[in-house]
Amino acid sequence: MAGLYITTKTINDEEAAKIFSTLAFTDLDWKSELKEEKLNFILSRVDKKNIWAPAQNDDEQIQVCLSGRIALDKVEWNKGLNGNNKGGLACSYIINEYLDKGLQITNELNGTYLILIIDKKKQQNLLITDKMGFYPAFYFICSEFISITTNFDSITKVVSNINYDLDTMAEMLKFGYSVHPNTYFKEIKQLDPASIYAITKNGIRKLKQYWELQPKFEFKQSKKELITDLSYAIKNAVKKRTQEFLGSTGLFLSAGADSRSILSGAENPSKVISFTFFDVQNNEYNLAKRIAEAYNSQHIGLKRDPEYYGLGAKFAAKVISGLWNITDAHYTNFLLTLNKYNIDNYLSGCFADFLFKGIAFNRKPVKLFNKNLPFYELDSFKQEWYFHVSEFFSKYNNLAQKRNLSAYQDIDLNLNNELTQWKIEKARLSPISREATFGSRQFLLRTLPWDPVLADNDLLEMFQKIPPRWKINGVVWKKAVYQIASEVRNIVDNNNLAPLNYNKFGVTIKFCEGILRRKITGKDVDGTSLNTVITRGSWPNLYYYLKSSKILNDLWSNNTVISVEIFNEILGYNPYDYSTIEWADKDINLFFRLLTLKLWLESNRL
Repeated sequence: MAGLYITTKTINDEEAAKIFSTLAFTDLDWKSELKEEKLNFILSRVDKKNIWAPAQNDDEQIQVCLSGRIALDKVEWNKGLNGNNKGGLACSYIINEYLDKGLQITNELNGTYLILIIDKKKQQNLLITDKMGFYPAFYFICSEFISITTNFDSITKVVSNINYDLDTMAEMLKFGYSVHPNTYFKEIKQLDPASIYAITKNGIRKLKQYWELQPKFEFKQSKKELITDLSYAIKNAVKKRTQEFLGSTGLFLSAGADSRSILSGAENPSKVISFTFFDVQNNEYNLAKRIAEAYNSQHIGLKRDPEYYGLGAKFAAKVISGLWNITDAHYTNFLLTLNKYNIDNYLSGCFADFLFKGIAFNRKPVKLFNKNLPFYELDSFKQEWYFHVSEFFSKYNNLAQKRNLSAYQDIDLNLNNELTQWKIEKARLSPISREATFGSRQFLLRTLPWDPVLADNDLLEMFQKIPPRWKINGVVWKKAVYQIASEVRNIVDNNNLAPLNYNKFGVTIKFCEGILRRKITGKDVDGTSLNTVITRGSWPNLYYYLKSSKILNDLWSNNTVISVEIFNEILGYNPYDYSTIEWADKDINLFFRLLTLKLWLESNRL
């Protein structure tokens, strides 16, 4: 994918180039532009033009521009074949459906998208956002014009009279995420998900919200029925995105349940190229390789440099607009390598943790002999859930806390039943682009032809149907993956070293065996030493990394003048009084949030 900028302002070539620089981050990006008196857009994409380029119907005077992707089955794709339309097949499909159904087109839209429909006959410009906000878009309004963009940094390239929003910065630093619709600028807000907007010369008007998350688990389907329905939904979602005419497919593969579900559900798994990132070829890597080999999928391991995250930190902060966290930008330094494989569609298991494993609930770990097991129980409401909450010594501590609480203003938080738990989950995940690890997804959306499988309509339907008690430990999800992943059922989940169909007792035994082995030997099951930056999973130990990284220390200690005043005001103290080594023990989560914001401020100084 890449990005889109829409404005009613006349933009010159110099401004257009500056805007495009905030939408295009690789040599593979191509551009499409529309320059008219009443509306202009600049589109950047990194995928096939014949499928994803804008389209128009001159007879009907309609033009459609798509940023992101829609997902269609073979019958639906054939509807895009219309000799009267010129341009990409996806946008041609949208034109035909719009001509046939009008605004009811949203009933069938599926995927991760921002859609612009220019209808000159009806003299209207329409904008449609996706159902759960997987593809965020932002807007700026002044008396002369309006601008809408998938990257709010685009607006700062052509607008000078905007101001930082320190409340949002404080909220991001405290919680790791911020409440919709706020951004780092007071004048720029995020569009609502599942919405149809009308764009006028000086404004934007929300016509309707066409879809809303609803608690459908009260229909009381059995666990067995939900497992069967979810397994079908996974396969259907993946098959839509691995149709042969869409081109080659790449998969980011680990040794958990999520990514293997994608490989298992592919139309032809043997044609999928699987990529695994690693520091050493540990158990995670070896199991991922076995999963790929079971499906005859080519497996490519990409080894990280010891300073991988530091080396890519500046670029990552720029691409993700500083609004999330550079520690989640796992793909940064592999971008050029990945592009050499000319993959048309990248897939991953991203968002499964949030939608089907209950990490957006308040949870408490199940204990055995006062030790945490890999299971959770639902807990009463707290503002701190999956992400660490930091403390400040200024007025912004309470301001951020109140802002965060505003997301739950329509929920009776004193109740502790499943419906209340579901409402809290909904408040935290809609739009889903507000979750704290979204930086990795945003990087993919802006740099690679990535399609988030978990955004599929069938899977969002299942998200609403599964009750919290069966989400909390991924009960239904893992059993559904077990059903479809027939070739790799006997390959354990590296998270707990147990097969996907094991019950709690079986998982506990395997989990405890792993802990005991590591305690006695200091090594993982495959012999990997775990007393350094190396972990038994996919990602490094950030504590050890921060303690030893020269690059992170240099990034932190240089150019502090740009951010020191803002940080002093928000935190109530100067964070640069502490070294990176001291921050590792003080509050490592806050440190990486500060560093991300610092690097973004340096690249986008007003």
